[in-house]
Amino acid sequence: MRLKTNNEKLIDTLREKVLLKNERKILIANLNNSKENEDNYTKTNCQGYGRVRIFKNFSIHFSLENQKTRKPLFRGHPPVEELRSQVFQLAACNWRCWYCFVDFELLAGNEKFGSFFTADELVDMFLNEHNHPNVLDLSGGQPDIVPEWCLWTMQSLEERKMNDKVFLWMDDNLGTETLWEVLTPEEINYMANYPLHSRACCFKGYDDNSFRFNTANLYSNHESQLRIFDKLHKEGFNLYAYITLTSPEGNTTPQKISDFIDRLQAIHPNVPLRTIPLEIQPFNAMVSRKNAAQTQSLEEQSKAYYYWWEEMTKRFSSKELEMPYDDISLY
Repeated sequence: MRLKTNNEKLIDTLREKVLLKNERKILIANLNNSKENEDNYTKTNCQGYGRVRIFKNFSIHFSLENQKTRKPLFRGHPPVEELRSQVFQLAACNWRCWYCFVDFELLAGNEKFGSFFTADELVDMFLNEHNHPNVLDLSGGQPDIVPEWCLWTMQSLEERKMNDKVFLWMDDNLGTETLWEVLTPEEINYMANYPLHSRACCFKGYDDNSFRFNTANLYSNHESQLRIFDKLHKEGFNLYAYITLTSPEGNTTPQKISDFIDRLQAIHPNVPLRTIPLEIQPFNAMVSRKNAAQTQSLEEQSKAYYYWWEEMTKRFSSKELEMPYDDISLY
């Protein structure tokens, strides 16, 4: 029998803390007293266990000279002037990314900072909110520590005949293969083919150095993220990707960015076109914990982005680069 890695052992421990499987309940973070609740782009609801996140144009590119590449990312949702999404956050994560918008105390599976709910209870709480969004986002933390949560939510929406009305998003840090360990192939196929569903996967850097710098994780590596993304793609999931470009000072080179894009294109030639360089900004939860090296890395990300854009212009036409993310096919 294969011995489990330290990352896998940690995930098992967190699952025990945040999942009551027989009761089909998940530990959801309470945001009422969090620093996250102080960010001005979001507003708590659902008794503090949810929040409405508001995007205008959902633009994530840096405000550099290539303004024409600033385009909306709707992840399967029809374009609108202002996009509102309902977010619930699993109270656990196996990584501690220094730039995370979530208070670290909400990521440890501590019931003191959350409560257990069934998927049905969360869906009903969401649908009972006045003027609720038509986008439901399962976030965290890392929601795929409990893959059952997404499956149960799909089933709940289908039972309420809302599966063709509510867009179900899921965030994924590409840090666990629990999906394939706890769900059957039939369940995974159901999820991959569920209507109005997409996953937003976040690459935590472009090489091992940047990955470990960003996640503070010594037990996983950048290659494992690429492998998991590839597995999800082969299952047929509708995938979008982010890439965080912060890294230690002096780590970034054009060759490293080129090598990372090579790896994305090995999965599918169009994956880089659906991969958005995510600008790290000073969320309230992050500001008090970042150190000098992390502050300096905010400058490093600008250099990395220039290399990213330079490489993308070599590989894709201006027409391809200007295509809306949702119009880019990965199959």
